[in-house]
Amino acid sequence: MKSILVGAAGLVALIVVVGYEEGRISGLEKELAALKKETPKSSPGTSERRLASVGSNSGGGGTGKSERPRTAGIERTSPEDGAVKEGDWSETFRKMMENPVGAAMIKEESKGKALRIYGNFLDSLNLDKKEKDYFLGLVAGGVGEEDTVGMKLFGAKSDEQRVKILDQMEADQEARKAAVEEFLNNDEDFARYEHFEERKEIYEQMPGLRAAMTDTGAPMSDSQEEEIVEAIYQASVQSGLAEQWDGRAGMEQFARPGATQRFKDGWGAMQNILNENIGTVLENPVQQEALREQQTQMGNMAVFGLQFVEGMIADQQGGGGE
Repeated sequence: MKSILVGAAGLVALIVVVGYEEGRISGLEKELAALKKETPKSSPGTSERRLASVGSNSGGGGTGKSERPRTAGIERTSPEDGAVKEGDWSETFRKMMENPVGAAMIKEESKGKALRIYGNFLDSLNLDKKEKDYFLGLVAGGVGEEDTVGMKLFGAKSDEQRVKILDQMEADQEARKAAVEEFLNNDEDFARYEHFEERKEIYEQMPGLRAAMTDTGAPMSDSQEEEIVEAIYQASVQSGLAEQWDGRAGMEQFARPGATQRFKDGWGAMQNILNENIGTVLENPVQQEALREQQTQMGNMAVFGLQFVEGMIADQQGGGGE
């Protein structure tokens, strides 16, 4: 389970993007409606990974999880159902997700992001193109999950609704994990996947850090990148920050005042641990400074997002909710 706080700043950005994307949908729908008359329907394909159940489910008790996931048929919400109130971003997001074009748009963006995050890991699995595409389809649902789930959580009107959203998130994570394990069909590959998944958000930060170090004239090596990822991960665990902000624990932080300050305290403890140990990974002072600056930026972005969320919840409790 990944940290709610990781998506806090992204949640703010997503709110802006949702409003922009909804404006694009109506135009795209007209184009797609015209194309639909000319494009024949096709059956979804399946991967031909080395396990037998992908492509054809052998065994009487199989669940068929390994079939390529199909896009669920979603009832269209027509414009006549009611205009979105100005500032009602949660309603805007709901309408976008209920719209097939909007849902497909988000799905494709998630798949592209998954390729950027999992690219190196995918290369290490020696998959063919069809298998890579199938794997990306499996993991894409988890990419950006903190943003989309966060959007739903903070748009919920009651604790009961939030519990249901978290229950569904956890069920989706377990189903995705089982599907990946079945697809890989190899204990060693799956162990490497789980190791990567626990550090996914940190790997996502690495391209920016790599570019920053290159700009300073002190590029980091591949081995240094792996050691930095592990150092950040261990610092988050040892400081208690990961445990405090993972999944439900992250949501519970907002149940009482001072969530942002608690994060600042935990982030500071994590940075102290990281700074104590990073010298063994990065001997170059220029690289160390680039890492410190990147971590400062990450912390500031998270604080901005958390402050936004705290204010949003306070507005709900002050009369914005039911």
